[in-house]
Amino acid sequence: MALHDSMKTRHLVMKTNMHANDFVGISIFLNSCPELESLTFDLVTSSRFVRAPSPLVIDPVSHWLTSKSYECLEKTLKVVKITKFRGSSNELHMLQYLLRNGCVMERVDLYEAEGLNHNQKRWVLAGVEEVQQNFKRASSHLRITLHNA
Repeated sequence: MALHDSMKTRHLVMKTNMHANDFVGISIFLNSCPELESLTFDLVTSSRFVRAPSPLVIDPVSHWLTSKSYECLEKTLKVVKITKFRGSSNELHMLQYLLRNGCVMERVDLYEAEGLNHNQKRWVLAGVEEVQQNFKRASSHLRITLHNA
């Protein structure tokens, strides 16, 4: 699925709460931006969005496991940034997909959410450790950095 015409967008900022229902829209933008070089996910709390009931039930694991790769992931996307990163399972599923398919990716910058308590910070660190140690990477030149709040 894509927008009617491809967009010439090279830098895209998406405000999302990484709810599973957001994944279809994220896929549409990845498919519609074949020249995308940098992608920023600005994570927001769910209270900012009014969520309409959806007939779709999206499983985050199977969605990204079965999603095809997109042209931007294979040829142009070099930088991914996630602001207000918390290490949630949906954030990690998205990252796993991007790392697995991002053939020319050079950097992933994770910016820790502000105001986290000790346990939440441990959760962030555990998520980053999972990404660093266990996620397969299509790019051998990829550097992943956690920026503390």
